Amino acid sequence: MNLRFLDTYSLSAYLPYEAYQDHLFYNRSTISFGFEGLPIMGFDENAHRQMTGIFQYLLPEGSNIGYLLFADPFIGDILNRFLDKTGSTTLKDPKIMEKVTQYRVNHFKKMADYTNNNKHQKPARQFRLILSVTLPISQNQDFNYQKEKALDLREQVETTLQQVGLSMTSLCPEGLIDFYDKIIISRLKDTDFCSERIVYDALAPLRDSMPTENRKIQVQKEGLLIDDEKALFQGYSITKYPTHWNQSQMGSLIGDAFSDLQQINTPFFIHYGVHIPKQNELTLNTTAKASHLERQVNSPISKYLPKMREELSEYQFVARQLAEGHRFVKTNMTIGLIGHPEHMSAHSSKLINLYRGKGFEIKRDDYLHLQSLLTIMPMSFGDDLLKELRGSKKLKTTISSESANLLPLQGEWYGTATPGMLFQGRRGQVLTWSPFYNNAGNYNVSVVGRSGSGKSVFM
Repeated sequence: MNLRFLDTYSLSAYLPYEAYQDHLFYNRSTISFGFEGLPIMGFDENAHRQMTGIFQYLLPEGSNIGYLLFADPFIGDILNRFLDKTGSTTLKDPKIMEKVTQYRVNHFKKMADYTNNNKHQKPARQFRLILSVTLPISQNQDFNYQKEKALDLREQVETTLQQVGLSMTSLCPEGLIDFYDKIIISRLKDTDFCSERIVYDALAPLRDSMPTENRKIQVQKEGLLIDDEKALFQGYSITKYPTHWNQSQMGSLIGDAFSDLQQINTPFFIHYGVHIPKQNELTLNTTAKASHLERQVNSPISKYLPKMREELSEYQFVARQLAEGHRFVKTNMTIGLIGHPEHMSAHSSKLINLYRGKGFEIKRDDYLHLQSLLTIMPMSFGDDLLKELRGSKKLKTTISSESANLLPLQGEWYGTATPGMLFQGRRGQVLTWSPFYNNAGNYNVSVVGRSGSGKSVFM
């Protein structure tokens, strides 16, 4: 009797990470590097050209780049910094301020706990951005040469990110393990909403340092069940994109700034992956298709096919983009949700309605949630996973100029460096603010709000 269906496997065994040295990760069949930091607010034409240039000029054929925006519920570090630097020397009893500060911190911890019973509560969180690039290892080239090329590319990508205004630092093994650990976030309260101190064995494969001990993940149709129904991960794919879209609108996909009913009230991920394929074959096919359509449009049969002219117009647009130096890319956009199993139906409906209102159509990746989880993992987008995504029809062929409009780079303001007051943004971002963080010296403040909203208490 074959009982292989009862076998268990380690999730880390599906990950590609082997080793790390000098800013580079060495995986099963790729060399990669990454950056992590904070998202931006707003985007102009110059920034769009800079980000498009990464696909257009920097990345070689066969390479991949992934952009991951994560709504992180581990806000303990922000809260502890607020606790440490907030106090009062003017009150007769400083303990009053300590009690008020501690009460506010406890309130934010309660809001960050996605396992509570209030599925409609806007959670407290911080938005994090992780960018990763993978380059295939060629057996026909000297390995040291490939390593130097990867380091050169890393420096060019880092310079571009700085010019755009992204505040990023190099992704290290500790940061990668920390992110992996946060996906399995059934220990949110056990760690007091803080990241744990990461220790890894540099002499063992990096994937073996991923925290999988005492974790159980069951693959089901509805999602990945984590630690006996403590959490559920669900992956979603885009089936239809809006006709018109630009990068500045990406901020609306993390929640509606003016409606609490259109918020994603649980931790979520938005991942956009880009693969640079070989250009010759795609260019020849496009040119041949455009020529064929042009002949048909000028023939009598065109009056029976009214959409043919519209299709020809699209191919002509692609031809103009290619003439301007843009390239074909293969892309995938994946959204992930993690939440309490009992609340996932409500979270799923809000996610689908939010995206539908912006012109997107998405669907849950039934039976393919493990594939979705691996897709969003940094430096996993590429090689074997690309073949799987192609087989499940999740790859879209488009032009590099379009991809820059869909990168999940938009977040919320994260406040001032000097903590004075602890606030929450309209999409959940925890931020600290002080009117005295101002070198100009003008400390006047205007407080506006409807009656009963707490203006007097705030002052």
